[in-house]
Amino acid sequence: MSRVGTKSGWSGNCVETISTATTLNPSDSGKVFLCTFTLTDSSSGAQIITTPLASQELAGFNCKFILSEAQAGDDAEEDIEIGNATDNMVAFITDPGSTAEKATMLYNATASYIHFDHTGAAGDVIELICDGTQWYAYGMTGVDGGMLTS
Repeated sequence: MSRVGTKSGWSGNCVETISTATTLNPSDSGKVFLCTFTLTDSSSGAQIITTPLASQELAGFNCKFILSEAQAGDDAEEDIEIGNATDNMVAFITDPGSTAEKATMLYNATASYIHFDHTGAAGDVIELICDGTQWYAYGMTGVDGGMLTS
């Protein structure tokens, strides 16, 4: 991760960039992360941003992820996954749907990860909040299928 700019938020956290697999720490609460895809070979899988395990000490942890550039590739190994394999995540995603339908809402109450799909658009955003027992994720994408859960 690298810091962007010189202005900080209320808690002193600045905007940071993420372009490789990363594990977040409790001190990352309140941060905004600009995410970029790192092209990988098909054997290495998606880029994973691992969240801390939910705990009472983590209640109130929150952060935002913004896809800072559209991906030119077309391979699922270029997805960015946010979450961890242990905790449940309640995820809501809004996307524009196809041109023949209205916007759609995806809901998954037992997700482990929320993904920026490799088809995502610059400006797609995911907000994460922990209540101390589980994670809540809210995502919005400008592309039909630009975000997924698993």
